[in-house]
Amino acid sequence: MDINTLHTKASELMADGETDKAAELYNKILELVPNDEAALGALMDLYQETDRLKYYLARANYNIVNGKMEYGINDCKKALNIDASNIEAREKLARLYKVTNKPLKAIDEFSKIIEIDNNHIQSYVELIDLYVKEKALESAVNIAKKADETFKEKANFNDILAKLYLDLGDYK
Repeated sequence: MDINTLHTKASELMADGETDKAAELYNKILELVPNDEAALGALMDLYQETDRLKYYLARANYNIVNGKMEYGINDCKKALNIDASNIEAREKLARLYKVTNKPLKAIDEFSKIIEIDNNHIQSYVELIDLYVKEKALESAVNIAKKADETFKEKANFNDILAKLYLDLGDYK
């Protein structure tokens, strides 16, 4: 199905009161076209009264697509006020902090994600990257060690760890 057909079908489902199915289609549209303002707006409308957490996440996406990063940050914070352990909201907030040049806040958020879900591999990668950019190589090494212990079988953080040791001049 093309995007217009998906929009039409989603609208029909909304009119028929099948909001869950409509939400699925709008989310499918966003997988295909992440900046589809009509789908983002429809999801905001859909969730405004039924699910405040999803509403704020949809509104954050809408603001990000429209270049309003500070509004996106505020929406993520509102979502986290509803559910402080929501990984999607916390990760979106961390990425927003990263792109708005607030690396220390991004580090805090990615660290909180790891506290919530120790197996969130992307947060380890992001933390290492942020620490390297902040020239905090010891902290990057500590996160890489923790990641290596956590993901021995799944991912190879040894290469990253070796490079960090070389960057530090630590040739153990």
